Amino acid sequence: MDANPADFSKDAFLSSLDFICRKDNTTNHFIDNIVRINDYLYQDWRKRYPLSPMEKETVAYDMTSVLFFGVKCPLSEYGHNSEEIQHLQVNMAMVVSRKDKYPIGQFVFSGERHPASTMKNLLTWLVESSIEPGTIIWDRGNVSEEHINAFETAGWKVICGIPLTNKEALKVVRITEIPLNPETYILKSRTGHIYAVKTNVTLYGRDRSVVVYVNQERRNNLLNDQNEVLVEIGRQLNELNDKGKDWLESRLHNEINKIVGTKKRFFSIRVSRKASSTRIKWDYRKRVSSDLADSYGKYLLFSSDDMIPADEVIRTYFEKDYIEKVFRTMKTPEELEPVRHWPEYRVRANLFLCSLAYRLEVDLFNRFKTAYPDSNAWVQSDEYLFDFSRVERAQIRFGQLVKTYFLNNSKKMQEISKKIGFQDLLQDIIEVQFRM
Repeated sequence: MDANPADFSKDAFLSSLDFICRKDNTTNHFIDNIVRINDYLYQDWRKRYPLSPMEKETVAYDMTSVLFFGVKCPLSEYGHNSEEIQHLQVNMAMVVSRKDKYPIGQFVFSGERHPASTMKNLLTWLVESSIEPGTIIWDRGNVSEEHINAFETAGWKVICGIPLTNKEALKVVRITEIPLNPETYILKSRTGHIYAVKTNVTLYGRDRSVVVYVNQERRNNLLNDQNEVLVEIGRQLNELNDKGKDWLESRLHNEINKIVGTKKRFFSIRVSRKASSTRIKWDYRKRVSSDLADSYGKYLLFSSDDMIPADEVIRTYFEKDYIEKVFRTMKTPEELEPVRHWPEYRVRANLFLCSLAYRLEVDLFNRFKTAYPDSNAWVQSDEYLFDFSRVERAQIRFGQLVKTYFLNNSKKMQEISKKIGFQDLLQDIIEVQFRM
């Protein structure tokens, strides 16, 4: 890049971060340019990689925790994280395009914020950005009637999971039969085979079209696990009946409670006051087991677009995992965490810088996808970056002649660089430098 290595100092780096987000000491307010930069980058990206005619953006939204060092930043708090460890953290949320996995927006929240509490922040940003409303996908943990109605009012279509803690959703899942045949088969996931049907129900006070799907392997595993536990409890109750014939009624009840525990609703149990051959009389409550079994391994998806078929709703929702790849890449190769900056404006700028680095990876991916359409572009771009990391720059002076060589730059790598649009990258340079 013909830059002076001496310019890459710690102070220069921090000054650069302050152009992204800084604190105005006269007003004590933050001057945060991240939203505007995100919007500008998105517009530039879509000029180079436009959507197809009549196609609208489909995006996924999710949030991840980022471990944090330093106690002076008000953003750092103890909160829930996937590692289940108690540590100061901040939360970073992203909006990522389904089409090309490009990060459209990036946000930073305090460490205790739950994703559901950030949905209004997301909607405000979407309305104020240059993104034309399309379809947004989010996890079932972020769903509420208020959120769905708000996004629909803003012109966005929604695809999301409905949690079965919602009584209407649980009822729909229990009464919906999903035949296991070629017409209902959708795909094979990492955990099992997925079958689905589309049905019309009343949800959140309106008639809506929903998709009910079942993971058959998970359903069988849950049923088997439940039956195994209930049979073992029954065996222990029989043993207690033989052992406690002469026990007081109160003692028998205490032991029964220990054996049954949280599975009490699955059993009908009576204790005889008189000593006899059968002090404990019990049976399974088959209706309870049957009602629960009707929901095992079954899930409910909502799509505000009634015209989308069940298989497309399922595939679109399942494919939102690409946003997890974004987080994994940023946390591992890019070493996103732990954050070691303390001022809040520096934390925000640093996390944006990491998202900017991922944008460069996506750009490289799309270059390979265009140049080698029949290959795995992610693998190729990763291999290219690995080979690139082994290149060394060396300068040799011959009097007034200075030659710059790039070592370990193989012929194959030079050919690939040209094909993906980097014609002049790592070309040996010969210069004449006059000494004064």
